[in-house]
Amino acid sequence: MATSKIPQRLQQAGPVDLVAEMPATDAAMVAVERVQSGAHHPSAIAAGAAIGLASAWLTRHTPHLMLRHLL
Repeated sequence: MATSKIPQRLQQAGPVDLVAEMPATDAAMVAVERVQSGAHHPSAIAAGAAIGLASAWLTRHTPHLMLRHLL
């Protein structure tokens, strides 16, 4: 029996998961355009992406972390 290399979470991706990925695709396209047009340096794009990813992670995990430490 061959095992699939696709993670189980991605095999069960539904329409909501695909809609959630659309803003990330749009943001990546805008970032590339801003660098190509000279409006931003690549380091500014990387810093903004890091801040965005960190804030998204904190928003997603803070309730769980708070409950774990309070209870």
